[in-house]
Amino acid sequence: MDTYQGTPAQFINQAPRNITNALYEGATGYPKRDWQIANALMASQAMMPGAMTASKAVVPWRSKLQETIGAKMPNAMPSTALAQQVRGWRLPGEGPATQEQIDWSGLPEWLAEKGGKVTKDEVQKYLKETDLRFEEVVKGRNTKFSQYQLPGGENYRELLITITEDVRDKSLRGKSKAQIAAIRMNRGATGGYHDLGYVSPHYDEPNILAHVRFNDRTGPNGEKVLFIEELQSDWHQAGRKKGYKGKREQELIRKGQIGEQTEAEAEELALLFDVVPDAPWKKTWPLKAFQRMVRYAAENGYDSISWTPGEVQAERYDLSKHIDRLDYIKNHDGTYTLNTWKGSRPIEELNSKLHEIPEDEIENYIGKEVAEKIIGHKGIDASNMYDAEFAGTLPSIDLKVGGEGMKGFYDKILPAEVNKFFNKAKWGKAKVRTEGIDTGREFMGKGTGRWEIVSKESGREEIIKTVEDRQEARDFAKTLRHSNWVVREEQKTKGQEVWTLPITPEMKSKALGEGFWSSQREKPGLMGAYA
Repeated sequence: MDTYQGTPAQFINQAPRNITNALYEGATGYPKRDWQIANALMASQAMMPGAMTASKAVVPWRSKLQETIGAKMPNAMPSTALAQQVRGWRLPGEGPATQEQIDWSGLPEWLAEKGGKVTKDEVQKYLKETDLRFEEVVKGRNTKFSQYQLPGGENYRELLITITEDVRDKSLRGKSKAQIAAIRMNRGATGGYHDLGYVSPHYDEPNILAHVRFNDRTGPNGEKVLFIEELQSDWHQAGRKKGYKGKREQELIRKGQIGEQTEAEAEELALLFDVVPDAPWKKTWPLKAFQRMVRYAAENGYDSISWTPGEVQAERYDLSKHIDRLDYIKNHDGTYTLNTWKGSRPIEELNSKLHEIPEDEIENYIGKEVAEKIIGHKGIDASNMYDAEFAGTLPSIDLKVGGEGMKGFYDKILPAEVNKFFNKAKWGKAKVRTEGIDTGREFMGKGTGRWEIVSKESGREEIIKTVEDRQEARDFAKTLRHSNWVVREEQKTKGQEVWTLPITPEMKSKALGEGFWSSQREKPGLMGAYA
């Protein structure tokens, strides 16, 4: 088969309209066989060069609820009978759909309101408007956090997995993007936690369920490695700490609108305004985000997926490596102002963003461990220097953090969840292991016995060739067109032990040909967070 030379987006745009419809509808509502046909067309991305396009609808997620309705429901049946069946699907075990997906769709409530007989077409149409749908943004340029990666990687990107706003907010279902924008303006939603969704402290795009920062590397045996620098969910980190909005808030708002809200209920509602909007994947976001990267690896010909250990994460965000001193002031209104120093000079670029921070948001800027020290008034008391409720100074030694939460997530939770899902026969018994990767030319002071010819013509060092004999290296260097070169003994470089999961043939086949369920059964006790 000839390789298609365009991008995935061009492939879809150039297809006939009926095929394009099958691709998108099939991924969310067609019977299984039709869905597999549609997904096989999308799997042709694996033949195409380049990465995914930004803000493209995510096809790899399958809806178990829609597929079950398509396969099992007759052309029409009483709504009460279907609602009873759906309620049975919520029971634990390997049922046709997860409780999260059923609850998110609102199907039982819709069936109760519908009454009488309901047709299969009506149910499928309803689910296509209400079921979990995702979009993603891939940032290859204008990335925000490229400075936080191990040396030696290439082609750095940031993947943002978002939930569509019309699905998250039931009042927006069926509305166009222009109508949604108008509603947002009318409601006065200006950012942060608001009734139309969640805005991360790290990105401008709304409703990001999880983000992944990653690059390309070469494994010890020449493997093409998709390397994850960070896998995180700001939304669920905040939800774990503050809680999620739900039906109780909607009930209190409705009572206020019709004048039936009591004073106690008004106070309760005020407290609920600070919690986080509801969202799927509360406990399963680490595995779901990793599954997305498995699909990405299968699409783009990677041999394995690796990720940083928790020790690297803790060291990366250790403030003591970047800041020599941190002054904090607790203002009279309860907010905090922070001032950072490097030597005797204030870090103005950072300090300009650290004014009047609410207490519960300090950790978004400096991490949980240091935030706890500030809130606990640790360090050197400096209250006599400021007109403030309290002030203090944290020297470099107090800024060093252990990163136990990060070590627990990257070294225990993530490997355990990945092994539990992929270490099965149908996925090729893929198992997480550790291996070393090259993190650049950080010399260890030991030679390898081989010799390298290094050109400096371009203004930077470029290794032209490595050979076994010094004289052979000098003879080769003399054949170069310029004299700006050196011959030196090859040095052993510093490596880093990381976690690695091989992409087996079975994984590639299933990820491309079947995809993953859009909702996963939540396991009690899974801690999808490390803050």
